[in-house]
Order: sequence, then structure tokens, then C-alpha cells
Amino acid sequence: MTRVVQSFSVPDESEAHDVLKAWKSEGANISSKIQMLIEGGSEESNIENWPHDWKRPDSKTIMKIKKIKCVLFDVDGVFTDGTILQDSEGLEQRRFSVFDGHGIQLIRDAGIMVGIISREQSEVTLSRMRKLRIPEVHVGILDKSSIVRNVKEKYGFCEGEIAFMGDDLPDLLAFEEVGLRLSPINAHPKIRMQSDWVSKKCGGKGAVREAVEVILYFQNPM
Repeated sequence: MTRVVQSFSVPDESEAHDVLKAWKSEGANISSKIQMLIEGGSEESNIENWPHDWKRPDSKTIMKIKKIKCVLFDVDGVFTDGTILQDSEGLEQRRFSVFDGHGIQLIRDAGIMVGIISREQSEVTLSRMRKLRIPEVHVGILDKSSIVRNVKEKYGFCEGEIAFMGDDLPDLLAFEEVGLRLSPINAHPKIRMQSDWVSKKCGGKGAVREAVEVILYFQNPM
């Protein structure tokens, strides 16, 4: 026996209300969406040929991704695994992924602005970011949220158009200033809990590239 649900209501400002608004804005068939949820499916499960090593975002996050015009990243724990090697003369070394570097080129070529905000004052980081031709490079920053606000004002970004990827507690303030919150799978638990999307890969081992690929997938659907 089939039961037809003709109408229902959800509380204002609830997560369900936000999802319904997102579906309406994208012109989705809300009845079929609800039926899919009741039957145990999801929008993500209908994505064809989705790579198994990328984390699939939910419907609400997809809507946020489509608005993004700028992505800002922490460095240590995001571009790197958080390890800092130091020799007897005090010279530091950090390990960066070439795959992440190519991801930065891809997203930059797609017209999305990229920047980094790091607490550590590191010449190694500066050198790497110059090589990647990242336009907004900020190191030695204790209050990352102030940089996010400055970037937003400098380029005239609107609400919801900036994403930030972080991995540790100092990144929580930056999260409050952005429309899309990203983190690697090995981030601090409180960061992961506040994130819209958490990568399958760890920081320094492809998390940046995975985030870039997912953003580009939904901004440039094939």
C-alpha cells in the first residue's frame, strides 16, 4: 500500500528548513527528494562515477560549494602533516605534496582565488607558496579571522563566497568568518565537528587536492 504525504512543515532556522530552501533554490523536485530519503537513498548516491577516494558532500554542502569564489588554507597540518624537521643549526624542513601543489594550480586556473593563513613564521612556507603563485600569503598570524575579513573586504567577496580549510583549534575563529568549512580527516575532533566537509585524506597527504577536486566537481559539472 502506498501512502501519499500531501503537506508537512519544519521549524524555521532548523537544518531541515535550510535543506528545503537549498532544494527550492536549485529548482529540485522536492517530492522526489523526500521520497529518496524515505527509501534510504540520497542525492550523493546518484552521482555517477564518483571516485571512491573523495569524500562526497551532502546536499546542503553542495549548495555552499557552488557559491565559493575564494579558498583559504592553513598550512601546518593541512598542506603538511604537521611535522617540522630542524637540524642542529636551526634550519627547518617541511614536507609538501606535489599533488596538492597541482591542485592549487587547477583551482587557480578555474578562476577561484587561493590564499594561505599560517600561525608559523616560516621561510620554507613562504618559498613553497611563492612557487605555487598563491596571491594571498599570510604567515605569523595569530588571529586568522582578521585575515579572512581583510581578504573579504579587499576583493569584495559576499557572504558565503569564502571557504577555509583548517585542522586545529586556532582555526575555529576563521571558521566563523566563512561560508564553507573544510578540514582533513586527521584534524582536531572539534574542527571536524564544525566542518561542512572532512576529507578522506590526511593533511600533507592529499587533503588539499581532494578538497580542490570536490569544489571543482560541483562548480564545473561534467
